[in-house]
Amino acid sequence: MNDKLSALEWSVVALARGDRLSSLQAPGKFSTFLKRLFEGERPSPAFADKRLEALRRVSVLAWHRGFAIPEAELDRFLNVGFSEQQFEAVISRIHRSKAQASCCKNGAQPGHVHALA
Repeated sequence: MNDKLSALEWSVVALARGDRLSSLQAPGKFSTFLKRLFEGERPSPAFADKRLEALRRVSVLAWHRGFAIPEAELDRFLNVGFSEQQFEAVISRIHRSKAQASCCKNGAQPGHVHALA
């Protein structure tokens, strides 16, 4: 089994950064009405491909909650053919991206080295 993600799969991880946690839930009728009324018709961020959707869901959760991924989502991710190593790669890359963005937001130069405490 290949433990690497494809370029398309890494694109899904990157795109998930802009998705809200609410994109993981099916909207109710009233919520759908309000969204159409105030925001217009918006396409669903969900993928028709079950494998890519499982990756998007894990990625959205990781972007918003870090390492706190519900077991059901991890099971869904593994059941569509991803490995635990691929899960760890996704979580690690998101964690590094968030840490780098946080450092740079606080005035540090990109690529700087942190001193260990």
